[in-house]
Order: sequence, then structure tokens, then C-alpha cells
Amino acid sequence: MVPPATSERDHRSLRRLQEQVERWLSVPDALLFAVNPGVSDWSPAHHTYHLSLANELSLQNVVSLATETGDLRRVSRGMREGVAEILGRGRLPPGARAPRFVSPPARLTPEALADAVSGGRAGIAAVGGVLARIARAPLAIPHQELGDLDAAGWLRFARVHTVHHLQRIRAIAGGA
Repeated sequence: MVPPATSERDHRSLRRLQEQVERWLSVPDALLFAVNPGVSDWSPAHHTYHLSLANELSLQNVVSLATETGDLRRVSRGMREGVAEILGRGRLPPGARAPRFVSPPARLTPEALADAVSGGRAGIAAVGGVLARIARAPLAIPHQELGDLDAAGWLRFARVHTVHHLQRIRAIAGGA
């Protein structure tokens, strides 16, 4: 389990990271949609879309667990081996493939990107309303790769995942 005492810090950090995500919406399309194959097959826009959609869904899980609603909740069967250390370190290992349901569409438009970013922003705001309940949330929701995450785990994952993709975005854009 992720220590619940860090949920407030993770939420504050995620709010600050969201500001960085949103700044990418104002860069020229030539940079935002450019692919740098030496770094990634995705453009900064693709990474921004993916991390925003993943955050929206992850943060819905936090709210579901904290409010004790939703059909996906269950008694935790535990995280996969090494996941607690990864979340504790705050760094995702390279090479993971995004599941199809959080992958960007083949023809990503600026409008679809802005909509995804808006969903991530809304998720962060919703978690702000349940922060005090995260530590008491008794159940977990499974992540397809990480195993069962409690509310604090889903929040930590969203933060760590966002940091990972913002680093990728900066590398693609040459440090911009």
C-alpha cells in the first residue's frame, strides 16, 4: 500500500504538473504534433492526450474508492511485485506500452487534445473534494499492469505517470 499521508502532497504536485500539461496546449502545432522517432513514436500531443485520459480514469478510481461507490472496487489482492517500490521511487520503468483504451486516436485533433486535458483537470478537481477520505478508503481497483491499487495508490500512479510523460514530451521537443 502507498502511505496515505502523502495523498495531499501527491494531489498538490499533480495540480502543479497539470499546469505544465496545459502549457503544451499553447505551443505551435508544428512542435506539439511533431514526432521525434529517436525518442518516441508519439508526438508531445499524443503523450499529452494519453496522460490526460489516463489521469481522468485514474482519478475517477480515486473518487470511486474514497466515496465507496462503483462496481470495480474489491478487496485488494495486492500490487504486483516491485510496484510499491516503483511508486515509492516515483519513476516508471521505460518500455511500457499504453493500453488501447488510453491510446491517442490515429488522427488526433487540437480539439480532442483539449478535451482530454480538460478531463484530466476535472479529475484533479474532483479528487480535491475527497482528499480527507482517501486514507480511509478500504478497497482497491485493479490496474491492468500494476495489480490492485487503493485510492492513495491510484493518486500516486497518476502523479508518477504524469511526471514520466512530461519528461518524454520535453525529450521529444528537444528540451523545450
